[in-house]
Amino acid sequence: MAQLINLNYKKMIYKILKSEIKNLSSNPGYWGTEKNVTNENFIFDWFLSCQVINQNWFDDRLKCTSIERLKELEKEYFIFMFGSEYLESNDKGTIKQY
Repeated sequence: MAQLINLNYKKMIYKILKSEIKNLSSNPGYWGTEKNVTNENFIFDWFLSCQVINQNWFDDRLKCTSIERLKELEKEYFIFMFGSEYLESNDKGTIKQY
């Protein structure tokens, strides 16, 4: 039962992550709203608490936009969930389409 709850929670994080990428990409006025800040903090806290990334990861991306940072987190999510074989072996490290 705990594994099912954990899996559902991981799926929820991914849905919020994708939603934030979409909202930021399609609505310039969305950035900095209370909902955006709350969702991004929730996402960042989850990735940090699960030790998917660390503070150095964020420090290395200080000059990134929110969208760039969230897209990088999407890659980290897939590596965390499924292993690095889910990323193509090209320089861009884009996510494979299945």
